[in-house]
Amino acid sequence: MAERNTGFGGLELLDTATEITKWNNEAHAIGLKVLEEREKEERARQEEKARLKRPMHSLNFTPVPAAKAIVAENVAKLYLLVQKRNITPVFEFTELGIQSFGATLKISDRVFTAEGPFSSKKEAKETVARLGVEFLTDNPDLSNPLPKTGGGVPSGGQGVVTELNLRCQKLKMAVPEYTLPETAKGQFSATLVLGGMSFEEKGPFTSKKLAKEAVAKHGLTHLENASLPAAAGASSVELSAKLHSFIDRHRLDPAKFEITELGVTPLKYRVQLHLDGETIQNAGPFSTKQEAQNAITIQALVFLEQKYRANEENWVELLNIFAQSSIKQPPTYEDFQETSTRQNLWSSEVSIALRPQQPFGRRDLPFGSKKLARQNAAREAILWLREHDHLREDGPPKKKQKKHSSSVSSSSGSNRGDADIGISYAQQVNGMSTPYSTTKDKIPPPPPTTPVPQTQPN
Repeated sequence: MAERNTGFGGLELLDTATEITKWNNEAHAIGLKVLEEREKEERARQEEKARLKRPMHSLNFTPVPAAKAIVAENVAKLYLLVQKRNITPVFEFTELGIQSFGATLKISDRVFTAEGPFSSKKEAKETVARLGVEFLTDNPDLSNPLPKTGGGVPSGGQGVVTELNLRCQKLKMAVPEYTLPETAKGQFSATLVLGGMSFEEKGPFTSKKLAKEAVAKHGLTHLENASLPAAAGASSVELSAKLHSFIDRHRLDPAKFEITELGVTPLKYRVQLHLDGETIQNAGPFSTKQEAQNAITIQALVFLEQKYRANEENWVELLNIFAQSSIKQPPTYEDFQETSTRQNLWSSEVSIALRPQQPFGRRDLPFGSKKLARQNAAREAILWLREHDHLREDGPPKKKQKKHSSSVSSSSGSNRGDADIGISYAQQVNGMSTPYSTTKDKIPPPPPTTPVPQTQPN
């Protein structure tokens, strides 16, 4: 009996030793993984330190040809023709170089090409639209009846690009615009502009078709999610429509959303939005991507309302008004784009008739957008005009008001902001939005100057 107990105890000791060995091996593996992660983090820190110590890459700014003033006459005719026939035109743009574009237009099974180079997408689009108008005019019987889908997104075996086009047509939105640059030989990326929003797929993809389908999925998902109700009293589609309206009204670049997973359980998200040369951030965390997009959209509306309120000086507009009313010659801008790096950096100079040989602004001072670069150049011009008594401190001469409106002229300044911006909803949700932060280039406020006494007209 004792021998059996001894034998049984020996088996227990053997099992215990085996478990200890197993635990030691697991602990050793975990320790190795932790050490590996720490070494990786340390290498990253050292690389970042080395990068910061290296001299900055010298920037090379190249003059950008001024874009022609284009009236989108053929584009309007094309949209009118295709709406009557239930046809969805598809525009695609090709980047040929700095501020140089080509365009293609697909109508049914026909493809029209405007090789360019054109100085703007608008010029390329207008040129290729003319070919489409001529084709539709010569083929009055061409049509494409829409399938009956009960109001939803068609899914009867159609590609995602076709589904997106049909959804846009049903919502009376502008047709999607695709840009499909070749990032390397035989490799492509894609950018989609849809309703004032921009979506990007870097890929790389082995064909333009694959790149186009990948980015079209983002656009279709955006439209589907925009129909869901938001938790903050306004639907996602209402918030999105307000942001699109503001972007279109002020001719801003399309907004770019970036939603990132936080890597926690349950899954959470944070979001940032690139808009008007700024980056608006919200760390969340949010339970869904739609919740994150709604929150950042509210912040964007508040930010835009504050940035464009009437009591802030718009340097470009001030300079234009002064030039029209005083010297009768418009200012001339020369824009420069940085080409030695992949950053989207701009600089600008502006010349006026009072100082034609000495432009204002600096071509070696980078900004995150062409608009900000022009604002900086115009600001320098306005400050010079004020310093040399060409312009009063309170701004350029204003147009005379009609007599019947004189009674409300004193309040017109305070009311103009709401009338121009039209997003008073942002004021209601201002208390709901979380604090936001902005980065990138900002134009510094003008230095204090001594007001010039206003002279009475003779």
